[in-house]
Amino acid sequence: MQETILVLDFGTPVTQLVLRRIRDCGVRSQLVPHTISAEEVRQLKPKGILLDGDDKLVDPEIFKIEGVGNMHLVGNFLPDLELHIRSFIECDGYKGTWTMKNFAADAIERFRNEIGDDEVICGLSGGVDSAVVAAMLSKAVGKQLKCILWTAA
Repeated sequence: MQETILVLDFGTPVTQLVLRRIRDCGVRSQLVPHTISAEEVRQLKPKGILLDGDDKLVDPEIFKIEGVGNMHLVGNFLPDLELHIRSFIECDGYKGTWTMKNFAADAIERFRNEIGDDEVICGLSGGVDSAVVAAMLSKAVGKQLKCILWTAA
C-alpha cells in the first residue's frame, strides 16, 4: 500500500502544483473535496493531509483521526512551496517510493482483478484521458476489451 497524502481542494490556483510537488517527492497524492467527511478520510487511510484553503471549512472530526500524520495549510508557504512540501515529507518520514510507473502497474492489476473474465466496453472520445484508460484496460484484459469511438453530435 502506497503512502498517500490527501490534498483537500478548496479550488485554489495552486492545487495542481501542490499535487505535482508531492508526486515529485515520490509520494502518492490524492485530491479530494474539502467537504470530505472524516469517515471518508478514514477509509482512504492517508498518512498525511494538506489543505490548500481555510481549515474552518473542513469537518473538524478529520483533525481527530488517529494514524494520520501532520496536517499542513499550504497557503502559508506559497513563496517556498517546493521547499515546504519536501520538508513536510521528510519530517514525517515518508519513504518516497511512489512512481507513475508503479501507479500504472497497480491500476492495471486492479482492473484485471475487478474485471475477471467479463467483457469491457470503453468509449473513446479521441482525447488523452479516454485513450489512456483504453490503453491501460487493454494491458489488463486484452481481447476482452471493445472500444467504441464516442463523438458528440
